[in-house]
Amino acid sequence: MADNLGIDPDAVLGKLVRIWVWADQQTIDGNAGSVTLSLLDRVSGVTGFAKAMLKAGWLKQVDDGVQFVNFDRHNGETAKQRALTAKRVQKHRAGNASETKPKRQCNDTGVTSSLPEKRREEKNRVVIETQEPQDTAKPVREYFRRPSVQDVAEYATGICANVDPQAFCDHYQSNGWRVGKAAMRDWKAAVRNWAKRDLEAQAKGRVSGTRETPIERAIRNEQQQLDVFQQMYDAAVQQNARAAEAEQARRDAASGLLGFD
Repeated sequence: MADNLGIDPDAVLGKLVRIWVWADQQTIDGNAGSVTLSLLDRVSGVTGFAKAMLKAGWLKQVDDGVQFVNFDRHNGETAKQRALTAKRVQKHRAGNASETKPKRQCNDTGVTSSLPEKRREEKNRVVIETQEPQDTAKPVREYFRRPSVQDVAEYATGICANVDPQAFCDHYQSNGWRVGKAAMRDWKAAVRNWAKRDLEAQAKGRVSGTRETPIERAIRNEQQQLDVFQQMYDAAVQQNARAAEAEQARRDAASGLLGFD
C-alpha cells in the first residue's frame, strides 16, 4: 500500500489513524452513509488513499456509502458506546419534558392550578443557580515561613513593640508554631499580639504595685531598645563567624586538593 501511494509505511499508519479517528466520531459500527471515497481522501490528505484501503480489504463500498471492515477491532466499541449514550440522553430528556409539562389540577373551588409543577421548577432553578461554576479557580495555598530571631527583632523594632525576639521564637518553636490548636499563618500578627499582652500585663502590674515614674519608663524603654539592638548585633556577629569558618573550610579543602600543606 505504501508503494502504490508513494509514501513510507510510517506515513500510512498515521493516515490510517486519522481515518479511524474520523470514523469513530462520524460513524456507528463503522457504517458511513453518503460518504464517498473522495471525502475519505480529503480526511487522510492523500489522493487515492481510500482506493488503497479498498484493495487492502480495510474498506468496503455499500449502496448508501462505505463500511469500515472489522471496525470493532479498532475503535468501534467507542462509537457504539457513544451511540448508546446518545440514546439514553435523548430518552432522559424526553422523560424530563413530560414531567415538566404543566398538569392542571382542580382544587375545592373547581379552579384548575399548576402550582406543584411551578414549585418543582423553582426548586430545580435554585439548585442550578447555587452550583459553583466548573471553571472556578482553586484558591492558591499559602505556605508559612518560620521567622528567625533577627526577623522578629527587626519587625518589633520597626513597629516600636516591646518584644523579646528570642523568647518569642523559643515559645512558638516549642509548640510547633501553633496559635491555640491551629497552625500559625501570620507570625507578624503573633508578634503584635505578643506585644499587646506584655503591655496589658505591665499595666496590671503598675496598678497593683508602685506607679512607674516618667524617668523610669524612659529608662526602661531605652534599655529595651538597647537589648533589641544587642541581639541583632550578636546575631550578625554569629552569622559573620559562621561565614568565615565556611570560607576557611573551603580554602583548606582547596589546598588539600592542590597538594599544599
